[in-house]
Amino acid sequence: MIELTLSKYLVKRIYSILLTLGAIIGVASLIIILSLFYNYYLSSEKVFMGIHPHIEIHKDMSLKDSQKIIQYIKQNIDDIINIQPALYVKMRAEISEVNRTKAFCIQQDEDMLCHTRTDGSGKLHTRYGFHVKKKQLTDLMVKGICLDNGNAVMDFQKLINGGTNLERIEQYKDTNNNPLPPGFYLEQGLFNALTGYFLINFKGLEKYKKQYWMNGSLDMGTKKGKYPLIIMSLASAQNALKKKNKVNTIEIRINQPYKADHLTKQIRDLLNDSSFIVENWIQKEKASFTFLTIIKWMIFAIIFSISIVAAISIFSTLYLTVLENRKKIAILKALGMKDISIYIIFLLKTLTIGFMGTALGCLLGYCGSHGFIYLFKESLEKLGLENPQPHLSSYDILLIAAFTIILFLLTAIIPARNAVKIDPIEGLNQ
Repeated sequence: MIELTLSKYLVKRIYSILLTLGAIIGVASLIIILSLFYNYYLSSEKVFMGIHPHIEIHKDMSLKDSQKIIQYIKQNIDDIINIQPALYVKMRAEISEVNRTKAFCIQQDEDMLCHTRTDGSGKLHTRYGFHVKKKQLTDLMVKGICLDNGNAVMDFQKLINGGTNLERIEQYKDTNNNPLPPGFYLEQGLFNALTGYFLINFKGLEKYKKQYWMNGSLDMGTKKGKYPLIIMSLASAQNALKKKNKVNTIEIRINQPYKADHLTKQIRDLLNDSSFIVENWIQKEKASFTFLTIIKWMIFAIIFSISIVAAISIFSTLYLTVLENRKKIAILKALGMKDISIYIIFLLKTLTIGFMGTALGCLLGYCGSHGFIYLFKESLEKLGLENPQPHLSSYDILLIAAFTIILFLLTAIIPARNAVKIDPIEGLNQ
């Protein structure tokens, strides 16, 4: 094909190499940055799904009524993995981080703070006292939850620093049948401790502080709510908040989290009662996902500017090529070359640079994203990206490739048009 041969000779080889390198760098940079962004996106998603069940049904009800509703929903919807009653309440509480100390006395208390043992002279009770290390008065979002075979509906285990055995929050006696303080998880930030003894007094409900065991802290990252989150068992929350056999939420976990909108509508239709408020995690985090999407496109635009610079370079090179080769183009036109053939010469040159730059850029970006994450994995984990891995969707790679090639083709149109406008006689005279 004569157009392909001519396209090789009209543009100098060194220019073609430099332009291809520009395209490679632009495409590779886009892929590497987008791969890192997806790690941040998935880490944020992990937090969103950790602090919310996939679907929540809100209404004040008895525990017995909630169990009837749960059975009804399970019978009619198949995509449910776990569904449990829960209690969500905002409360003001005084929390104290403490050290516990022992003392012995002969008495007949059955208090949780006393552990009984018998010796020759009678019953000895191990009595505990406390040294307060730090105290906070704050509003809390209390979530009392139920476990199913040790698993919660909320996938918050990934957020835990400390003990990840959730069953501890439902254990109230040790192996010797001695009472254990109720366990809980607390949002990181109020206290530095990962585990330990705490005294909590929910204001307006209790006169005295009660002893609790902090099983672990919750690392919420940048996704902190209006009120610090405290998670305990449903029984502990009902007892502490004086709401015996009362719940106000049904938590649901489903097979495919992104089908939450569809299943939410199904549940609303199934319940057919406006007193039930049915929400899902996507609705609650809509603003966050919108923000992340905007950030993604901003990053895409910033990095894509590298490809724009490469495209401008192609435009400049082709424009100069037309100026330098006016006489050659005039001769070709005088010999009968059609205008469409001249367009094809410039478009072929641009496509060659575009395809080579895009293909090699995609390959370099794919390898570079793996290498970057391998070399800086520890640093990325410190920034909050749990188990970072390259996340590259074929859609994004095709989008980058298509945008790059289309952009390069557009830059060839004006130089080609200028070449077509050259008058053979005037060009030969010059």
